[in-house]
Amino acid sequence: MTFWRERTLDEIAAQQGVSVPQPLDEMVGVAANLWDDDEDFNRFLRGLRDRRGIVDLTMRISVPEALGDD
Repeated sequence: MTFWRERTLDEIAAQQGVSVPQPLDEMVGVAANLWDDDEDFNRFLRGLRDRRGIVDLTMRISVPEALGDD
């Protein structure tokens, strides 16, 4: 028996009583239609940063850019 044994993601999730995350490819774009437009999404981000006390004057992204759409 070894002292250190790496556990699989499934074992860790079962131990913590949570589900295994979905593959990233399945999650990309899931929330694409939550906001009416880019400005609505940017207001959401600003509000989130304000509540968390984060000051970031350089970050400004839009939904299409975040999803990699051209």
